[in-house]
Amino acid sequence: IARYLERLVLGDAAAGIDADGVPVFETFNDRPTVADGVAHILERLPGVTGLLAMSDTMARAAVAELAKRGLQVPADVSVVGFDDVEAPGGLPLTTLAQPIEAKGALAARMLFGMEPPAARVLASVLEVRASTGPPRR
Repeated sequence: IARYLERLVLGDAAAGIDADGVPVFETFNDRPTVADGVAHILERLPGVTGLLAMSDTMARAAVAELAKRGLQVPADVSVVGFDDVEAPGGLPLTTLAQPIEAKGALAARMLFGMEPPAARVLASVLEVRASTGPPRR
């Protein structure tokens, strides 16, 4: 998360984002700890208008917890996931789609010595769907 926040701040300094002011709550990939995270963030920033989860599973758990608290997605809070993993039913989730097959193939090539191990950046695509909208006023 620290490197992500660093890139967020340095990548768009014009946005005026202060990494120290971005609340982070680390959870497992399950509903109970995500619910704790949502509660923590809402207590710290009651007017928060967006949440970024590091998986679509976590994002869906956040949407469920926000609904339990009477908040509507995206009217009150936008939610973004990561992975572009489909799930039946529910709100179509805005997500950062990563090239899962390409990532797996690259890992296999490195593992079997077909390519030298090295850090690589693979293209991702923001898939905007129904879980995000303009911030409320």
